[in-house]
Amino acid sequence: MTHRVASGWLLLPLLLSLAIPVQAHDPGLSAADVSIEPNQMRAHLLFARADILSLARASDLDQIAAQALLVRVDGREVAPVRVSVQRDDPADFQFLLSYRLPQAGQLDIDSLLLPRLARGHRQYMALRDQHGNVIAERVLDAHTSHLHADLIASSQTAKRPWSQFLRLGTTPVLGCLLIALAAGFWFVRRFFS
Repeated sequence: MTHRVASGWLLLPLLLSLAIPVQAHDPGLSAADVSIEPNQMRAHLLFARADILSLARASDLDQIAAQALLVRVDGREVAPVRVSVQRDDPADFQFLLSYRLPQAGQLDIDSLLLPRLARGHRQYMALRDQHGNVIAERVLDAHTSHLHADLIASSQTAKRPWSQFLRLGTTPVLGCLLIALAAGFWFVRRFFS
C-alpha cells in the first residue's frame, strides 16, 4: 500500500508538468461619450470591430447603431434623428447618434448592446455639458447598463462656478483675518491692561 502512495507522489510532478497553460480571454471594453448641447444630444460610441461583428454582419451596422442606446427624457423615449457609422480604423467601429432634446429635467440612457456582447464586456460612459464638463460618468456592464442624470441640478451647479470659486478663496482668508483680530485683541488686553 505504501508503495502505491509513494509512486503516486512520484507521478504527481510528471502530471503537473504536462498541464497546458490556459489563458482567459479579456472581456471587451467600449466607450460612449455623450454631450448635451442646446436642444440636442450627441452620442459617440466606440466599439471593437470584432465585438460588433459578433452581433451582426457589416451590412447591418446602421441598424445596430440606431438601436445601441435607449434614451428617455423625463420618462419619454427619444429616437435618434441622425445615425452614422464610421469605419476609419480597421480595428473598430464608431457610431455617431444625434437626438433632439426637449427641455429636460431627467435624462436616462441605457446601453442596449451590452447584454448582447460577450460576457464581461464593459463600457465607460461619460455625459458632458456643452462646455465639456462631466455631468455623470459610469462604467456599465450587462447587469448595470443604465446612466441617469438630473439635468436641472447639473445646469444650476454649472452656472455657479465663479461664486463657488470666490467662496472657496475667501473663506480661508476671512478665517485668517478673524484669527488675527482675535489674537490682536488678546495681545492688547494681555499686555496693556
